[in-house]
Amino acid sequence: MSNLKDIRTQRGYSQRQLAELSGVNLRMIQYYEQGVKDINLAQGITLYKLAQVLECNIEDILELSEIKRNAEALAEYRTKKYGERGKDS
Repeated sequence: MSNLKDIRTQRGYSQRQLAELSGVNLRMIQYYEQGVKDINLAQGITLYKLAQVLECNIEDILELSEIKRNAEALAEYRTKKYGERGKDS
């Protein structure tokens, strides 16, 4: 389950209610929750609107574990490609 869905359901909102209150398209909310669209790549204004309605921080909505995995994969790639100097570059 996505962080967005977790928080939305904890607050008692349906996807439609969240869409209406935030002004974020219902389909986008569905895509973020299903993982079809990466919420980590959402526009700042979209994250802000969702966080305002859900009364949480933007960071709470983001999938930070996904960001961490991507950063670790990038660091590993750089190390393999460039050696030790790739870690800090």
